[in-house]
Amino acid sequence: MHITWGEFMKQIFKFNKTIQSRMILNFFQVVGSAMVMPYSVVYFSNKISAALTTATILLVGVFSLLGYLIGGRCSDHIGRKKVIIVSELVSGISFILISYFDSFFHFYAIPIILSFMTIYFFESAANPAYSALIIDASDENNRSIIYTYFMWISNVAFAIGSILGGFFFERLC
Repeated sequence: MHITWGEFMKQIFKFNKTIQSRMILNFFQVVGSAMVMPYSVVYFSNKISAALTTATILLVGVFSLLGYLIGGRCSDHIGRKKVIIVSELVSGISFILISYFDSFFHFYAIPIILSFMTIYFFESAANPAYSALIIDASDENNRSIIYTYFMWISNVAFAIGSILGGFFFERLC
């Protein structure tokens, strides 16, 4: 199916405000992750060795998986809004900590690694709550198109983030 840019934008503005907000946030979250994570591996390899970097990436993956599991349960028990707010707040603080500890001449691996684990844990913890919000804000008739738009937006955001990350990595490192 081929649609024009105008039709694409008209359809987005027909979605519920909650879904529109989530699409915008998802775009920026994917851009940020695609800008940082792939190039962090190269950066860490140069700073702490390939073996420790591999272990770190595995730990980040485990923490991300735990975040999904725990976030889903917490969303059911304490509420989606609380899980989302806490998750985004902690993730933001963790990004600030990474920036802080990476600004010194000496490379502080432990706080940076712990901050990455925290970010991916809490970003994953928020995802079940976000998914539930999308299901609540949509109906069976438009849910398929909403998830299609989410995939399209995520793919474009990943491409943009990868390009920007590569540009900045090449310029700054």
